[in-house]
Amino acid sequence: MKDGGDMHTQDFVIFQDVEAISSNGLGLLCRVNGKEVWVPYANMARRECTVRRPGDCGLLVVPHWLAVNLELLDRAA
Repeated sequence: MKDGGDMHTQDFVIFQDVEAISSNGLGLLCRVNGKEVWVPYANMARRECTVRRPGDCGLLVVPHWLAVNLELLDRAA
């Protein structure tokens, strides 16, 4: 998946069935495949994400590099 702005050349990863648990104003604590991770709002693909605030469940779309750094994907993926 590609997105606009500064992120046009970055690959994005889509996670389904994500639960938003909490927010600290800068990011969202999400449960992704059973793992809890903080995702910065600045790195979410806003148009595609359906998780935006605590209590939301749905799609989380983030850059591939962030998914790797959060250990949601293998480095080789």
